[in-house]
Amino acid sequence: MRKFGYVAIECPDAASAWKVLENEAIPIVLTDWHMPGEDGVSLCRRIRSNQLAYYTYVIFVTSRSQHEDLLNALSAGADDLIAKPFDPAELRARLIVAERIVNLESRLRAAADELRQRNEDLDQKSKIDPLMGIGNRSSFETKIREVHTNAAAHGGRYSLVMCDVDHFKHFNDTFGHQAGDEILRRIADAVQLGIRSSDSQYRYGGEEIIIVLPDLNLAGAKRVAERVRRQVAGAEFALENADLPFHVTISCGVASYPDQAQTRETHTEVIERADSAMYQAKRQGRNRVVGWDERRSDIAGQPDAEEPIDCSSQLPSRR
Repeated sequence: MRKFGYVAIECPDAASAWKVLENEAIPIVLTDWHMPGEDGVSLCRRIRSNQLAYYTYVIFVTSRSQHEDLLNALSAGADDLIAKPFDPAELRARLIVAERIVNLESRLRAAADELRQRNEDLDQKSKIDPLMGIGNRSSFETKIREVHTNAAAHGGRYSLVMCDVDHFKHFNDTFGHQAGDEILRRIADAVQLGIRSSDSQYRYGGEEIIIVLPDLNLAGAKRVAERVRRQVAGAEFALENADLPFHVTISCGVASYPDQAQTRETHTEVIERADSAMYQAKRQGRNRVVGWDERRSDIAGQPDAEEPIDCSSQLPSRR
């Protein structure tokens, strides 16, 4: 083997050979059939059954050359068999074949790993809203089904917070859509600072963000929503074409399962009630949190129209 240019590691028996195989990537193994203790067939079976992180090409070198012996060796997972006494030239040729196959397997494994990583990256990207950098509507649907199913099956609870940016149309009309996109990204960052590690936020549509709060009742969810509202309201926004730094606010509606759900079969009702509570927060003056339990019947039927605003005093103007 050394004469042929290979680095050879000699082992007196199968047990010591296996220790080497466990700790080093050995691409080719030449093994005798009969050895002290464990024989070559058993060693070969161990190599195949343990699924090492690399492929090992196994060649039996043995005086056993009957047809049955060949079948036993191949059945154990051997790749080749050389009968003693062997011709060194034949051994070298078989080693070249082994090296070619091992290199091919290595390239295929690397290509498969790269493809798997790309698929994982694509799968991850498919769950993220490219603008805000948070979960998209599709990933929200997956998450809420999971949370709802778990709560319904085990008598648990969860809450949803629907958030909407106040007067967002004004920001888009005044500064342009690119500036509006930057505002949405900054809001998502501020929201993340206000939620727990177990919570998750998603872009529900347009400038709406929905937050999933597992294992949290309505009172606890309103506290989280208020913390989120304060984080957003406290963030300072500075745009190149704005006269001065300014602040943005959000309105939040909160609903919980099972307290705000008449049926336990679906999460849709909780979403609708969080959305309804959010619109009531808009009607009550914006920049506030309203729970489904706080809805006001006197304004419940009023449309959610954008009332005229004094942009010079309430909202930033374009430079």
